[in-house]
Amino acid sequence: MSQTTWLRGPVCGVDNCRSRLYRLAAGRKFCQFGHVMEGNLEFEDDDGESYTQTKRLNIQLTDTGFGSRSQASATPVASNLALTRLERLHGDSGKIFVFKCLQCVLQKITPRIVDHLYLGLGAEKVMSIHKNLLNTVRLMWIRLVKRVFTSKLPTIIDLYSIVYLSLRLLNEAPINIAAYLFMMKENKAPFINATLLLPASMIKTMPLPSSYIMLTPTAVPLEDQFYRNILKWTHNLEIVAVGATSADCFHYQAFVLFTDLGIPQAASLLYLYHELVWKVTDGVFKQGFNGLVVGAEIQAISVMSFVLSVYFRCFPEIIDPKEMRLKSQASAPYFDDKLHRMSAREVFSLSDDEIQQYCDWVYDNVVASKYKESQDHSSELKMGPMDKKLFKIFPFERNTHSTDSSVVPDNTTLELHPNTLTKTDLAGVKSRLQELFCLKFGLKENTYLLNYRRFELVLFRVLRAEKAFS
Repeated sequence: MSQTTWLRGPVCGVDNCRSRLYRLAAGRKFCQFGHVMEGNLEFEDDDGESYTQTKRLNIQLTDTGFGSRSQASATPVASNLALTRLERLHGDSGKIFVFKCLQCVLQKITPRIVDHLYLGLGAEKVMSIHKNLLNTVRLMWIRLVKRVFTSKLPTIIDLYSIVYLSLRLLNEAPINIAAYLFMMKENKAPFINATLLLPASMIKTMPLPSSYIMLTPTAVPLEDQFYRNILKWTHNLEIVAVGATSADCFHYQAFVLFTDLGIPQAASLLYLYHELVWKVTDGVFKQGFNGLVVGAEIQAISVMSFVLSVYFRCFPEIIDPKEMRLKSQASAPYFDDKLHRMSAREVFSLSDDEIQQYCDWVYDNVVASKYKESQDHSSELKMGPMDKKLFKIFPFERNTHSTDSSVVPDNTTLELHPNTLTKTDLAGVKSRLQELFCLKFGLKENTYLLNYRRFELVLFRVLRAEKAFS
């Protein structure tokens, strides 16, 4: 007896048959359960010429059963995907449309940034900032498009940098770089999912994947990235007023830092900061980039750190360094990382309320909008059967008892104690201050230390020139 040779091919599909094994006989192909394959026809074994059409896919088999290609009629999902591909723009027209999408996002995040940062200034002041800032941002955007239209496309980080530089140039409201970075970490404007600000028609038309890469950053711009971006656009857009920043620009930031740490002598430290800045800079921060990030913001941060070092070394009464608050925003640990990651120890140390807050934040900022429940359940029309089933098994319930993740900082002052710190204690304070500044202002440790030593050297030269040591 000859052994039957079975060939592997696509699913049979006749009467829901799942067989993939076929044999050749009399010029026809039979699956292992006896179904006859001939184009899309199933021939009966009875005498006569009658035949019936099967309900399976129209699969044209080759002679060997391999290399088959489906010619099935397009399903609704496949037809929708095909139509979407036809609607998307490519080439020069696609690049122009990406700029339109970025412009739309920029126009929408600008008022949201103002509302988040300056809500406490009053309605009239906020409206004034809205109007003037939008005009400044439009001017910056026109300059940006002229500069980079034929080169690399800008990203959402560049848009936030443009808004920040516009605030600096406008100089109508106080600047708080730490609050600006924390706003990006919390995704308040928003930042990590800026595509939600675009209408559905623009999302269907913009090219992939470049447009999504521009508007969906993989990380928050920490570890010097934001300051490098500011320096880049200050140079590219030729913003002279920002390139030579007034020394008074960051006084508000310094005072907020001192009060957030709970220091009762915050006013005295602000005066010391003012005197040191004017003595070293002559009233103007000059910035540049020669292998080391030397922006106005980082120079001001270095002076603030030096003032705090002088405070713990020289003031007769100081706060207890152990009680010094390192996180003035009282943020959750996942906001301290540029990728919103947490270590295993941090995860297990979270309370039930903090876990619920984290789940709420992920649901609001990471989960796609089609998976979010609405009161009229209209979103269920966008979900598949499996998604609907999962939502029925695991319904989403927001924690109504938990507070918002952005806690208002505690500005109460700490109790003063006589200054009895030893050299060992001062070394520990220096390490804690380094951790504070790198975490709060998004700096690398190397950048912080190099700029701090650079300021000490410049101050020493100025004091020696004035013969302060004689």
